[in-house]
Amino acid sequence: MAEATSSTGPEGTPGTEGEKPAEVAEGTKPAETEFEGEYDAARAKRKIDAQKADLDKAREKLAAFEKAENDRQTAEMSDLQKAVARAEKAEADLAEHTKTKLRDTIAAEHEVPAALLTGDDEETLIAQAKALADFAGKKPAEKPAAPGTKPKAVLTPGSGGESPNSPDIDGIAARIRRR
Repeated sequence: MAEATSSTGPEGTPGTEGEKPAEVAEGTKPAETEFEGEYDAARAKRKIDAQKADLDKAREKLAAFEKAENDRQTAEMSDLQKAVARAEKAEADLAEHTKTKLRDTIAAEHEVPAALLTGDDEETLIAQAKALADFAGKKPAEKPAAPGTKPKAVLTPGSGGESPNSPDIDGIAARIRRR
């Protein structure tokens, strides 16, 4: 068997001696690689559309092949293997759900966006949330009082009743009587 030596084609493209420039799949026309004359937009559009159609067909064939291969592998699995695969998937889903719930809870406690927390464990998530809250200038939300307890009154020194901006009730009553 003779080895083919590497050379370049007429346009300077790499190839091997004695080979066709491009292999063509069965049942398809070879793609035209050389342009003759001026650029023709309609011809270029037709070529692009034809290539897109060929690509769509190839993708459909690939999807059908992948589905058939998956079905074949599933059929070959024993019941025990199928149960193990379902259990592993359920465990992975549960772990992801637990991680997401923890991230959301910590984000809500520290009033930071959950999407910015990337840690995998509680300590890392809390440290990230505190750092983000400090950066944003937010303090962690105070925990609400236990149910059944009265709220504390917020009193400030020097406030002895009515504020200076309170309405003049007597003046309002006098204006109403005049009408």
